Amino acid sequence: MAGSEGTRARCRGQDACTVHARTTTLREAAIRISPIGFALFRPAPALPSVGPSHREPPLTPRLTVITLGVDDLPRALRFYREGLGLPTPGIIGTEFEHGAVVFIELQAGLKLALWPRASLSHDSGLPCPSGTPATCTLGHNVGSAEEVDAVLQEARQAGATIVKPGRPTSWGGYSGYFSDPDGHLWEVVFNPQAVPGI
Repeated sequence: MAGSEGTRARCRGQDACTVHARTTTLREAAIRISPIGFALFRPAPALPSVGPSHREPPLTPRLTVITLGVDDLPRALRFYREGLGLPTPGIIGTEFEHGAVVFIELQAGLKLALWPRASLSHDSGLPCPSGTPATCTLGHNVGSAEEVDAVLQEARQAGATIVKPGRPTSWGGYSGYFSDPDGHLWEVVFNPQAVPGI
């Protein structure tokens, strides 16, 4: 997003990734990363020096923004704000070329960004994709199988496509999938082995 470098950061990973969160419904503003997910971004322990040129690692692992490329920014805003009830001030950055973006606060230090695919393509230098491959999911952990079904129903009413209805998993849990209007996959999951309160 040219001209707004100081106001944004983005998740630039291009491989499959899953971010798991636990709340009762998607309408809750505070979403917490599970210990398993958080461990992926926790800095590794310092290694002992093996020579005179010991240096700090060039990157401290830290996830601050997950950016979803969208085809229609106002439509995406309606889905996440009006449909799912996630808090956001709406579209900002319209004064900049390729700057229009929506930020949604998931938790302290972690935001979900909605950004036009064309702007993402312009910024990254990669061709604008024609669709969203199912290589990345956003995970939403809840406290029961019934809550999985309730969130899936809420998403359906908001305009999501139910990709996989809630059903028991091979590992003893219960989960289902929906995709947002731009094809981004969300997994809604109940894990009975999860630590209470996470």
